[in-house]
Amino acid sequence: MIEPFKTYYDEVISKATELALGAKSHDYNSGDITIRDYARYSGSRHFVDMCYHKVLRLISLDGVSPRCEGIEDSLVDLINYAAFAYAEYKCREDDKNGKKVLSSKGHVQGATRAEGR
Repeated sequence: MIEPFKTYYDEVISKATELALGAKSHDYNSGDITIRDYARYSGSRHFVDMCYHKVLRLISLDGVSPRCEGIEDSLVDLINYAAFAYAEYKCREDDKNGKKVLSSKGHVQGATRAEGR
């Protein structure tokens, strides 16, 4: 990759990771609520659905000056929802292959609430 593309790529991945696993994760995934509690459907379908919602949001922002969440926020959210879908898919595949990653409730075994169990 060429600069500044690589710089921006690294920046958004870092921002998305901090948002998903840092402060926002603590705000959304504390107490008895986990990331999977937000999913309306089992498996990665909910996260794929949220990607679709973010794509619609991005389309709606074309040529508009938003009052709140803008293009950058929506793109970071899209990265995270895609990553959540990927992680959910991989956990279920591991479970199917006998690695027993998921508990009987569909949570990642050994994960803390902040880690999205």
